[in-house]
Amino acid sequence: MINGVPETWSIGCLIDVILTRDPWMHRLDLARAIGQTAVLTADHDGVIVADIAAEWAPPARPVVPTGAHWPFRRQLELWQRW
Repeated sequence: MINGVPETWSIGCLIDVILTRDPWMHRLDLARAIGQTAVLTADHDGVIVADIAAEWAPPARPVVPTGAHWPFRRQLELWQRW
């Protein structure tokens, strides 16, 4: 559970995401353990970091229509839900 909400994980997520990110996250430790220098590139590491950032980013704030037809109280209610 996360924040009281049940969360389920698929085997596909475990294999495709978790088990591939873990060695990437520990790549410096792994390289040191075998006596190699880790090679970091924007083409490889940048893609992984961008993927993680996109996944962990908070949802975008809702677009709140403005104008005379939207009462101020309703706008506040929408923002409070976010």
